[in-house]
Amino acid sequence: MPHILVIDDEPNLRETLVEAFTIQGYEVSTAADGQEGLDQTRNLRPDLLLLDLNMPRLNGFQVLETLKADPDLQSIPVIILTAQTQQDQVVQGLELGANDYIGKPFSMQEIFARVGVQLRIQELEQQIRESEAYHRALFERSSDPEMVISRSGDILQINHAAVSLLDTPPNQILHHNIQDLIHPDDTKVFTVAFSGAFDGSEIPIFECHLNLPDGKILPVDTDLYSVDIHGERHLLLHIRDIRRRKSAEAQSTMIFEHIGDGVFITDNTGLILLASRSTTQLTGFPEDEIVGQDIARFHCQDSASEWADYLASSTTDPKVYEGHFRQNNGNELPVEWTLADFQVGSESFLIGVVRDLSDRRNAEEKHIESERLQTLIEIAGGAAHEINQPLTAILGYAEMCESLLDDTHAAHAYQKHIIDATARISKILKRMQEIREYRTRPYASGHNIVDFSTQNESEADDLEP
Repeated sequence: MPHILVIDDEPNLRETLVEAFTIQGYEVSTAADGQEGLDQTRNLRPDLLLLDLNMPRLNGFQVLETLKADPDLQSIPVIILTAQTQQDQVVQGLELGANDYIGKPFSMQEIFARVGVQLRIQELEQQIRESEAYHRALFERSSDPEMVISRSGDILQINHAAVSLLDTPPNQILHHNIQDLIHPDDTKVFTVAFSGAFDGSEIPIFECHLNLPDGKILPVDTDLYSVDIHGERHLLLHIRDIRRRKSAEAQSTMIFEHIGDGVFITDNTGLILLASRSTTQLTGFPEDEIVGQDIARFHCQDSASEWADYLASSTTDPKVYEGHFRQNNGNELPVEWTLADFQVGSESFLIGVVRDLSDRRNAEEKHIESERLQTLIEIAGGAAHEINQPLTAILGYAEMCESLLDDTHAAHAYQKHIIDATARISKILKRMQEIREYRTRPYASGHNIVDFSTQNESEADDLEP
């Protein structure tokens, strides 16, 4: 229960007040003069003082002066007790810090009411102090940099995170104008947002740049909203360092602009919102005409259903498929599509990567043609080998017959023609085998087979069976 200290030199009045307030449930202590009252106040720390002004040792005015000069006691509410005719004393007591007064004689209902009012005020003030201390602790310990700014733009408070971010002593920031920190290029935007926040408008988070004391420029996200402090409207400025985000955005933009494949970002209906620079060459459209197009227009019949199916599905897994891409001039390119879904907040978007397969298809066709030619060469080499074996026997027997016949024999000339024709065929086979070396194998019967790829023409002419 509330504790009341009655400081009055009249014993009967003290007893009356003790009895009355005790019945009401209060805890009551008393003091017979000002000095005793101060001692009791320091020891008991009561919730409220009922103070007479005219007392021995220390009067009420001296008690008030001492109380209000002591930081530990100055918040205790004081109701002065004075005669109705002593209005000048009432004024003096109120000027010295008394919270209220009651004229003697008084009714108990009046004194109960006035005491109740002061105790409620004291309770509310205590709650406010505790709330302020709590929010002050939150403000100081917040990991995000924050400042409290007056309507004129003066920086009234700054937390540790903001001091650390700005790398500047608090005394070089407090009571300076916030506009001194804003980069000139962002002054107009910040001023409009600042005025709107004071007028009660809901200001979205926006980006601006701060001038740091070392001359560097700091990009930040800025959040402004109004707060009432002791009945006055101020702004709470919340800033967030976005240097890492800006660096990541710059790197992403560089990659996005220089990537060789076509990259499209669309909404969940397929409307193109963003496209990489390489899409200009891929689509045949100028860069400023690609955004706003429906990406479905670039799909040919063999891939249109794949795109439509992915749009209609609820899957977030990437999808890869091949088809043809229709350019602005009507040409169709073989391409590979890669589709993926991603979220930004509550909104869904699609990213499509298009890879031109023309070079790969050409390389594949060349590879197939090369394999086909290689197969033909293998066939030719094998055929030359197979023909070479019986041809060797023909040549050997023809030369044997020629040597056995006299030059005047009618068959001698025919044998000579056979040998010449066989030698001509062997030269053709030799050239065929030179295209691709093809080694012969010896017959199991023991005949020696001629390998034209390892002998010159003069050796072939001198062959003996």
